[in-house]
Amino acid sequence: MHDQNHHDHDTHAHIGDLRDLHPAAEPALTAAPVELTRWVTSHSARLADLGPGADSEGPLHDLEPLRDLVGDARVVALGESSHQIREFGLMRRRILRFLIERLGFTVYAMEYGAAEGRAVDAWVQGGSGDIDDLLAPANGGAQGNGADGAGGSVKGLGQPAECGDTLRWLRRHNSGAAQPVRFVGCDIPTAGGSLRPVLEPVAAYLTAVDPGALPFLNTALEISEPLAGGTVMVPTYARLGLEPAVQDRLTAALARLLGRFTDLREVYTERGGAEAYATALSDVRAAVTTDRTQRAMAEAFAGTPDGLNLSARERYLADTLLELLDRSRPGIASCSSRTMPTSSARSTRYRAHWPGHPWAICSPGRSARTTFPSR
Repeated sequence: MHDQNHHDHDTHAHIGDLRDLHPAAEPALTAAPVELTRWVTSHSARLADLGPGADSEGPLHDLEPLRDLVGDARVVALGESSHQIREFGLMRRRILRFLIERLGFTVYAMEYGAAEGRAVDAWVQGGSGDIDDLLAPANGGAQGNGADGAGGSVKGLGQPAECGDTLRWLRRHNSGAAQPVRFVGCDIPTAGGSLRPVLEPVAAYLTAVDPGALPFLNTALEISEPLAGGTVMVPTYARLGLEPAVQDRLTAALARLLGRFTDLREVYTERGGAEAYATALSDVRAAVTTDRTQRAMAEAFAGTPDGLNLSARERYLADTLLELLDRSRPGIASCSSRTMPTSSARSTRYRAHWPGHPWAICSPGRSARTTFPSR
């Protein structure tokens, strides 16, 4: 054994680069098919440079081919093949500018927590605060939580610098715009890592309209917050060591809370108004969806995956956007920067033959084509 180790040491002593340990790769690239080359050539357009020194607020003439692509659609999906890539963020910002400045779009909807997004919208409308603080990753855990919702501020999933720059541009645009652009989040809280961003505002709402429902909410916070983190992966791993009975308590508490909201709709609406009820109900549904998402992920990691269970988040994304469309007048536009969700029996209502100006959603959304069919 000693001689073998000595031999290995001598063999690799000369290596100055770990890549030298790998055998030379054989050529794998082949020429592109002629048909593909012709199609790309005939359907491509040269875009402005995004390199260092490029003017992000410069002319948008290079994006004019998008005008015909968008047509009269209310929903436009923009995506990226990988996250945290600077150039994708810069391109999204230019396309958003084109949709707003040239095509009249009026909502920027993003795969971002719906509850967290309300604070961001207030900021882009000229409100106080610091956008970097709003976009900073939320701290998990139960510190500062209370039944009256007076704990830490509702914050979102950490975002790349380009996202903050886009929102700063949007705030500047809104300061002088006849039709300000709204920001809307369509996702579950902190990408599924914590229930607190939605349950805190619900707690404040219930304190005014139905304090008797607070025990259900407090139980959900008590169980979920020690597991919470900045992404769904944190509670997923934490749930692997959580007794099934405890997880069932959390699910039951949220189910009873949602049941109370739906059963007492008229009472809640009378006491707090229709708009406040709709917002709080959406937050409760987001909490239920987050619990289902975390449980499905944990089951998959435990070796008992159920692929259909993993669709809860996409269903919430789709339903949130559909509700937004239903509540909005014709002429609204929306742009989101991540996954657009799955199909619905209602999807045929949202084809691009709708009257009025288009909506736009910027998202990579592999399943967006089902819920929001292409033209």
